[in-house]
Amino acid sequence: MMFQLYGTRQSNPDAYSKRQAIAFSPAEEHPNLCARLYQLCYRIWDGVNGWFDLPVWSIHKGKFTTQVSPSCNENAHVLPEVPRLDEDGIEAIDVLEEIGLRESVEFMMQTGMVYWLNNHVVYHGRDSWRFNGDTDADKTQTKEGADGGRLMLRMWISPYETRELPSTEKYKLCWGSTEAGVLRGGLEPAIKSGLSPQRKELVDAVSSGKVDYYGLFRCKYGLDAFEV
Repeated sequence: MMFQLYGTRQSNPDAYSKRQAIAFSPAEEHPNLCARLYQLCYRIWDGVNGWFDLPVWSIHKGKFTTQVSPSCNENAHVLPEVPRLDEDGIEAIDVLEEIGLRESVEFMMQTGMVYWLNNHVVYHGRDSWRFNGDTDADKTQTKEGADGGRLMLRMWISPYETRELPSTEKYKLCWGSTEAGVLRGGLEPAIKSGLSPQRKELVDAVSSGKVDYYGLFRCKYGLDAFEV
């Protein structure tokens, strides 16, 4: 669930797309890359070691589930012990994001808007924040917000009718319980595994400018710094 308290009219185009619909397109257009999405992919998190690995796609008892965050995958590359994505892995995530944006519905969050998404069946992305103080909307927001920026509240909610996930140690590490009909997710699995301070390698790379945001991917899509 996301709730925008304030933000300029031109600030942050959002988009969402159905994940199952996206899954069919790579299978038809890029069958050689589909298999790679069912293999392990490494990403940063707040739990033990500062990273974990899951497949981007999985099917369990006929149900499709997916978890992908290209920026988190990219940041994991900074950590020396994390295996690097091969060219097929990079291409597969790139194609997945490109098709997702092609099939997406784009809209603009406005002050007071709330929207709800099921993250097992929907991909969500948000464009970069653009604020220059020149427009009437920007001037209005300067009065509403301390820095004239955007304030958006985000909450992860675990419903009681949760689906069953693959019963593997990797899914249990990430989600906690993988059984159906239980509360799971949030920060609790990371806490249970042992919270890790942000890795020095990542902090140094970001502060020094050595990390080129989305530099791992070709960024063929149109929105700036789009995060899925």
